[in-house]
Amino acid sequence: MNIVQIGRKRVAITSLYAKGDHVEISAGVYIRDRTTTRDAWTGESLTGNIPEAALLEFGLKAGFLKWEGERRTPDKMYWR
Repeated sequence: MNIVQIGRKRVAITSLYAKGDHVEISAGVYIRDRTTTRDAWTGESLTGNIPEAALLEFGLKAGFLKWEGERRTPDKMYWR
């Protein structure tokens, strides 16, 4: 589990699911248990949906996504 610091909270994605035209995300907030040095869920969660289009636009603008491959024109399609 990858825990990231967001403000004062330590958050980890617990579920990421592509469903139709959106992506469902669930995450939990964790604290470090000093007695066992393990992470313990606080009971607080973060849930929601991100529309596919918004996720793709964000990824492109932020530089996380890059176009790859050669654009195909009708004369270069594989079924010809």
